[in-house]
Amino acid sequence: MDLQKLNIDKKNITFYSEEGYLVLKKVFNKKIIFQIQSIVLENLKFHLKKKKIKKNEMHKHLINFRKLDKKKFGIFFDSLQTISLGYNFLSDKKILKLISKLINVKQNCMTLTDLSLRLDPPHDERNSLGWHQDSSYFRQSSKGKNGAVLWIPLQKTTFNMGPLEILTKSHRLGSLNIRKKKITDKFSSAKRDIDEKYLKNYKHITKRELNIGDGLITNLDLIHRSGKNQSKMFRMSLIGRYHNMLMKDFNSGLNKYIYTNKRLNKEVHG
Repeated sequence: MDLQKLNIDKKNITFYSEEGYLVLKKVFNKKIIFQIQSIVLENLKFHLKKKKIKKNEMHKHLINFRKLDKKKFGIFFDSLQTISLGYNFLSDKKILKLISKLINVKQNCMTLTDLSLRLDPPHDERNSLGWHQDSSYFRQSSKGKNGAVLWIPLQKTTFNMGPLEILTKSHRLGSLNIRKKKITDKFSSAKRDIDEKYLKNYKHITKRELNIGDGLITNLDLIHRSGKNQSKMFRMSLIGRYHNMLMKDFNSGLNKYIYTNKRLNKEVHG
């Protein structure tokens, strides 16, 4: 990892404070990203009971797997959410130093929560989210300015693949804490979409193509949405969320793991 290539000075901090995001170019270790890609491939082979899948055929198998067996694909997806390399990667000292400057806290006084490895399929919006704030989903910080989200693409993300779309400066609205809307499809993501009335003053949509080694940091209150993936590949990304635990708005608590297996989940959590 070479975060020294990015000079986090007052100019960067001011830009992040005013715009609500910061793009990082060519700073993350590609070898680790390729290792995470290989974990996805190994897991895929295991769940499909195949001895070998060529790397260039991984996305074809992912698409067919998700289409033919939603339940088993969900188990495969859930298995990727707690990979140890992801935690190791996102808790690197250089990353913590960078985030600590942006949210103004000592790097040993932050929490890292809700790591996720996203797999966004092409031409399928079942798990895509509309305009929303992460602060509505992840409540460790009641004020979004005291937390940050780090997005790291696991492959080159072109406009055709639907990169993250953000409304610049929209973090100035503060935390709206939108309630979850009821869903009937158990394979769809819960929605906390923001009413259009809040968006009238924020029309400028920013989206960036990102290469392997790039990243994006956003304020927890920044309004954003999933881009439309019109490619033939899954859009894969690693995400971590950081919070200042020394602020009065910090909500302490354990990360309670919810198991995919409902019977096991009931045994553990009641």
